[in-house]
Amino acid sequence: MRDWLADAASATVPLVILTRGAVDLGTVPVDVASAAVWGLLRSAQLEHPGRFVLLDIDDPAATARCLPAALATDDSQLAVRNGVMHVPRLVRAGPPPASGAASFDPDGTVLLTGGGGVLAAVLARHLVARHDVRHLLLLGRRAADSPRVAELSEELREAGAQVTAVSCDVADRAALADVLAATAPEHPLRAVVHTAGVLDDGLLEAQTSERLSEVLRPKVDAAHHLHDLTRDAELTAFVVYSSAAGVLGSPGQSTYAAANAALDALMTRRHRLGLPATSLAWGLWEQRSGLTADLSDTDLRRLHRSGARGLTAAEGTALFDRAFAASGADTPVLVPVHLDLSAYRGPTVPPIMRSLVKTQPGPRTGSDSARLRQRLATADSDEQGRILLDLVLEQAAEVLGHATAEALRPDDAFLAVGFDSLTAVELRNRLAARTGLRLRPTAVLDSGSPDRLAELLRAEPATGPAHDHGPATVPTDPVGTLFRQACELGRVDDGIALLKHAAALRPDFRTADELQAAAARPELLRLCRDDDAPQLVCFGSVVALGGAHQYARFAARFRDRYGVSALAAPGFLPGEPVPAGMSALLDFQARTLRAELGDRPLVLVGSSSGGTLAHGVAARLEELGAGPAAVVLLDTYLSDNEGMTQFNDVLIGGMFAREERAAPMDGTRLTAMGRYFRLLDSWTPPPVTAPTLLVRAGEPLGAPDPAAGDWRATWPTAQSVVDVPGDHFSLMEEHVGTTAGAVTDWLDTVLTPSTATTP
Repeated sequence: MRDWLADAASATVPLVILTRGAVDLGTVPVDVASAAVWGLLRSAQLEHPGRFVLLDIDDPAATARCLPAALATDDSQLAVRNGVMHVPRLVRAGPPPASGAASFDPDGTVLLTGGGGVLAAVLARHLVARHDVRHLLLLGRRAADSPRVAELSEELREAGAQVTAVSCDVADRAALADVLAATAPEHPLRAVVHTAGVLDDGLLEAQTSERLSEVLRPKVDAAHHLHDLTRDAELTAFVVYSSAAGVLGSPGQSTYAAANAALDALMTRRHRLGLPATSLAWGLWEQRSGLTADLSDTDLRRLHRSGARGLTAAEGTALFDRAFAASGADTPVLVPVHLDLSAYRGPTVPPIMRSLVKTQPGPRTGSDSARLRQRLATADSDEQGRILLDLVLEQAAEVLGHATAEALRPDDAFLAVGFDSLTAVELRNRLAARTGLRLRPTAVLDSGSPDRLAELLRAEPATGPAHDHGPATVPTDPVGTLFRQACELGRVDDGIALLKHAAALRPDFRTADELQAAAARPELLRLCRDDDAPQLVCFGSVVALGGAHQYARFAARFRDRYGVSALAAPGFLPGEPVPAGMSALLDFQARTLRAELGDRPLVLVGSSSGGTLAHGVAARLEELGAGPAAVVLLDTYLSDNEGMTQFNDVLIGGMFAREERAAPMDGTRLTAMGRYFRLLDSWTPPPVTAPTLLVRAGEPLGAPDPAAGDWRATWPTAQSVVDVPGDHFSLMEEHVGTTAGAVTDWLDTVLTPSTATTP
């Protein structure tokens, strides 16, 4: 899929993915793996409209005959049975049966996975209070040692239940079998509720088979083991907590959607075998859980635009009861969601929602696009700029949930007003639909602000009749091509050596004054403004993907507490020179901070190689008598640390995987990276007196080689070291909330009352 998206020649033609058994229509056996493909691609379709079509088939010959008609519809998810096309539609569930409803055996045991989770706790309390469940078995990887589970267990015991908490990886078949075998015979297992799951968010281009496996394992592997090991038990209920993401798709959650679609298919298979089976594809809950704890305000606004509203605990348990009462009916998969159907306006209602929302007459996007192109074709250059700026501001305001475009200014930094990688893709998709352009997913964050994005749109030839503008993710420059080839051959070190030599041909600056006088140079980007609070300054990493964008989610965690800015390293954008030496670079960055932030208390922050710049600028500011209040290094290594360089191939692979959502790995960026790598090879961190925190990743990027030494980050001047969940990449991605929390806790201890503010 990544290769298809990266191929500019395929940009105008959808890829049709054929599956068999992904859709249950009663005539083809349900295939769990094919269902996972549908979940994955449902999310990919939202990230890349028009690029993928899902087609589930039975007879290839019959499918071939109706394929042209299928592709002529605006449905991108279809099933063909006996030459007849079927499309998915969400419909309201009927009332539960009047009699014969399922019930919990008061003498039996109910097994509940994910026992330490928020939703599992809500359900456990409900089962005891409402359904008179008296024997609960709580399973989780750390259930027996969890203070939260211990507190819940005591609460349930006081309510009259017997509770056993067991630490068990449910995806480990042998361990699960041992737990089940230990169930007291006088209280046999009678019900299973599987709530466990994990997230690993990222656009499709960033996903890998390893990341997919990590999400499938606790959700699908565990459910399959539960299904297989309890098949002969006299169960009255087998309920799994799935997600509406598997049914509707969810941008940035393709692996999670795949896992939940597979879970739905497994329950359908159980149902066809005559076994108890209910899959609840939950929508958003108001109560934050482990899966939703890191949702930002931007994330919540995006969900609200899709019609999602949070379920209260009372609403959720009531829906559980209704689904449980209907568990004997022919509906193994239910979607308990709180939807605001008024969010679906106009003619662009998603096909799957069309049974719930009647399409209102109105102009279609295609005609809007044609009218826009006609206006642009007859306008002069200045008028084109105004038209496109109005369009960008209007669409950006809608994406962020503002009532009018007046909420944004043309020069507002996208990152500063709340855009992240997902909302940037949404804005890209909206603009592509209106203009006829095919824009790379990074176009929004690359441009930086509405006025610059409007200028990018104006400069494209597609402002006349629509032209092909494929996502040029594969570089055509010789250096970029050779570097990719070297990496594909496993010769990463040779590729890096190539970049170091090629960088010698780049224009450079030898003093801060030379860069200040250059036509193009980095500027300080204010991500969160609070001039009365200490200022966190985040330094972009000196790798090809580095830049202010890497701190978007991190910065959001400090809003209303600190001011946050970002400063990219020079040389990564066209026209910018690279530094001839570290001294000129550090002089320029220190001067920039003094000019832009004055005497405000500064906390210099750097992720990965950006930490070397944070440390270097701290030393330079101290030489000037204006040292920072603190320095924070996020998994920063010295360049000669073999504990990290042993993973160079993984690091480079991770950058390629994140290219579409971060920045293009083109010759400009790659040679800039080569220059910085050469400079850092001979650079020794100078002494710094400011308090310094090193935040280390708790997981390696691969299997460490003991001969390479400790894989964990070290830094010579760090007085404090904190380990956080995740690896070198994920501590700033899915674990960014925990990482930011560790930084906040430390800053509370080192910033004096005269510099810290009360939130």
